Amino acid sequence: MMRSIALPLSAAFAALMPTMAHAGVGMSTSWENTALTEQQCLQRAEMALRSSGFTENFELVGQSVFGDTSDYTATIRCIETKKIAFFVVAGPDSDQANRLRETIINRF
Repeated sequence: MMRSIALPLSAAFAALMPTMAHAGVGMSTSWENTALTEQQCLQRAEMALRSSGFTENFELVGQSVFGDTSDYTATIRCIETKKIAFFVVAGPDSDQANRLRETIINRF
C-alpha cells in the first residue's frame, strides 16, 4: 500500500511560510540637473552618501553609487549624457526616505 506524502509535505511547507503580512517599502526619488562630468558626479555622489551615513554595503557600479544605513538603501546615478543625477532612497517609512533623500541632495 502506497501512502501519500502530499499532505505532510504541504503541512511542512505551510509551516515555513511567514504568517505576518509584509509591510510595504517607502521609496523616494528625484533628479537634479548637473553640468558635472560623470567622474565628478560619482565623486560627489560617494561623498554625499558617505556623509549621510550610507556606509554599509557601499559600492560604485558603472554610473551608480550605492549604500545602506540601518533599514534604508540609497542610490545616486550619474547620467552625463542626460546631464542629470538621479537620487533614490528606499526603506520601511516613506517620510523618512524623503528626509534622507533631501539630506543626500543637500550634501551632493
